[in-house]
Amino acid sequence: AAAKARAKDIETEQREVLALFGMVKGMAEAMTWNDIRPKLEVAVEQYLRVDEFAIYALEQRSQQKGETSLRLLARRRLQSSVGGSWETLSRWLQENGVPVTVPRVLEKPERAVALPVFDGDKLMGYFYARIPKGADAEALLGKAQNFVDEISFAFRRIRLFQEVEKFSQVDGLTGTFRRGVLDERIAEEVVRAQTFKTTFCLMLLDIDRFKSLNDTYGHQFGDEVLRRVGELLRGSVYETDFVARYGGEEFAILLPRAEPTGVLRKAEAVRKAVEGAVFELAMQRVKVTVSLGIAHFPRDGQS
Repeated sequence: AAAKARAKDIETEQREVLALFGMVKGMAEAMTWNDIRPKLEVAVEQYLRVDEFAIYALEQRSQQKGETSLRLLARRRLQSSVGGSWETLSRWLQENGVPVTVPRVLEKPERAVALPVFDGDKLMGYFYARIPKGADAEALLGKAQNFVDEISFAFRRIRLFQEVEKFSQVDGLTGTFRRGVLDERIAEEVVRAQTFKTTFCLMLLDIDRFKSLNDTYGHQFGDEVLRRVGELLRGSVYETDFVARYGGEEFAILLPRAEPTGVLRKAEAVRKAVEGAVFELAMQRVKVTVSLGIAHFPRDGQS
């Protein structure tokens, strides 16, 4: 009887491992968080046999400002749980002295397993699941550890794909978007404004006498000016606004649902920010200024 029971356990374990292998293989094809989400949900249910869980992933929040945070990737039946959002879960862990980096079986405020998803020494995500009634908590923690170890490579792959995609869209010197991406966004914004009867503004900016700066102080200083101006522009607009390098020393800012009077004030604020910035070279303080122009849709053009 014991041998039969053990054989049955082994058979179950083999099925679970094969199921996990197949799901991990499917995850390897995922290129985005949306692609991987349903595969993760199926894997958790079939391999871990839990149906109350949340998975969080490290993701860049603002492509222009470079912010990162753990975001909710998948959640099942945990809306009222401490593990239902990263804000509440991370705060609870911190207040109770539970390190985010250490896998744990939690007994309060509810029985759950909580463990990080690591790629080497880099935190890539977090997994939280309520322990089903009658389940062995330590055994579930062990299986969950195997699970997060297996999915870490998929998290890394998606992050790397995002980085490649980001660098293909972003100008490496200024940190602003490239001209081609701007052209696509303008076309999208025109369609959106025409469809929903909204407005938008386009601001074009040019660094004054930039050729003279290059000739007088060298191209390395000119690159530093471009970098700083890009930084100032990204810091002067909302996340819904779109900053791009238009070409050379020219920049563009797309401002959805904006009106000319408000954009004029913002343009003046940008002008003052650049004028007030300190550009130093070999004990010299170099003054840099910009000129700006504004166009409004549909007041100034229909295309």
